[in-house]
Amino acid sequence: MSDGSGSLEVEHSDVECFEALPDDTVEAIGSTESAIRKIIRENQETTDVVKYIRFTNVPPAIADKAHETASRSLDGAVQYKIYNMGLDESIRPLGSETIQGVFCRKEADASFGPTQPIPGRNPKRPAVIVKVGVLETYRKLRADAEWWLTNSRGDVKLVIIVSISRETPDIKFETVASDPTVNYVLKIRQTITASRDANKPDSQITSRLNTTLNYHLIG
Repeated sequence: MSDGSGSLEVEHSDVECFEALPDDTVEAIGSTESAIRKIIRENQETTDVVKYIRFTNVPPAIADKAHETASRSLDGAVQYKIYNMGLDESIRPLGSETIQGVFCRKEADASFGPTQPIPGRNPKRPAVIVKVGVLETYRKLRADAEWWLTNSRGDVKLVIIVSISRETPDIKFETVASDPTVNYVLKIRQTITASRDANKPDSQITSRLNTTLNYHLIG
């Protein structure tokens, strides 16, 4: 309807639907497709019948194929490197972990942490966070990195930013940490850009350096 009453009616109907859900309804953050799949899978493994799962924070344009491909590929590459270095019993993948901050909570695209508890560190929090952005601006990704580092009470040691530009096209990898020697200000440890000729989609992807991760930060 032109006066918008139709949309209001739908919103009211949605509210009534949510209020009518059983008290034992599972509520979870569904900000990415991988997170939604993970939560559904976990609930299916713990119970025979999953009646309802209520997902919150689901964006209108949920993570697209480029976002999912980048986050999964980087997650797999890090796990492969951990295995080849013989660290698979010391470092474990934690998936799309969520951290509660002062005013809000955020979900990572991938994360890693020590297998064994470390004194003084929250065992439920990861040490390394991966944040992928396709639609987000680079400034937004940097702000997210700062949020992770400042809201984890020192548990998150490193944030890997993956900024994907379809127009250029290129992918920027950046590792960000907080510098304890300068009042824990944000410090860029490494920046690498992989690109190719926009007019030659089949051309070879070029990158000058390899991304280096200090695994001592994790454990």
